[in-house]
Amino acid sequence: SVETGVNKVYWDANDAINVFSNAGGVWKSDKFTTTKSGPVAKFNGGDVALNENCYALFPYDAAATFNDESCFSTTISTKVQHMTDKTFSPTINLAVGKCNADKEVAFKNAGALLSFTLTQERADTIKYIELKANKGETIAVNGAVSVNWNGGSPAIIPSAEAEKSSVITIQPAGETFKTGETYYVWILPGSYADGITVTLVSPTYMRAEKAGASTLTAGRNQIIPLGDIGGLTYKGSEAETTEMK
Repeated sequence: SVETGVNKVYWDANDAINVFSNAGGVWKSDKFTTTKSGPVAKFNGGDVALNENCYALFPYDAAATFNDESCFSTTISTKVQHMTDKTFSPTINLAVGKCNADKEVAFKNAGALLSFTLTQERADTIKYIELKANKGETIAVNGAVSVNWNGGSPAIIPSAEAEKSSVITIQPAGETFKTGETYYVWILPGSYADGITVTLVSPTYMRAEKAGASTLTAGRNQIIPLGDIGGLTYKGSEAETTEMK
């Protein structure tokens, strides 16, 4: 979850992580879970030997692996995201960490978040929202990725086989979107040369857009505000476009 007003991501109760430990030259993974929410969480689980050579991955993936090049292999699915007010889709915020001698892990977020406040009247009638990289850059991935620990500044590399997309479809986690609420979207870090466009789609598939034109640079571990998305009028064959400031 996200703490409103600041760039902090909190643990939620029942979050689960992989812990990788090297035993006899083989990396073994065990599942650890937490029962409490907050900025610091205590995880309990498997019987791996915890030491400064252990690495950790969130969200938990039973098929995830780790190798001697300090590289995690896992899968993500970010083309469609289900939004809840003041946070992002559960288990979507890919993060990795390294254990210290005190059995503590400081996780590093591998992705970036975009936030916006939905000020559109009758937001409960929105069917879905699209977020698009205007120049066609890859903003979302479904499939296998590798995450290099990279000395504590993790870098994501989608596999050649992964499905890559310049568009993210945003759906409400509950029954509807709500006017006045703030939503967070997970994206791949990178530079989006012609900016980002947010499109509201009505139940009859009419569209209204708020388009950015300038370069948007999303760094790892950043939360970038897009501002208010609202005051738009739906149109049929051509979407109304308002420039994003």
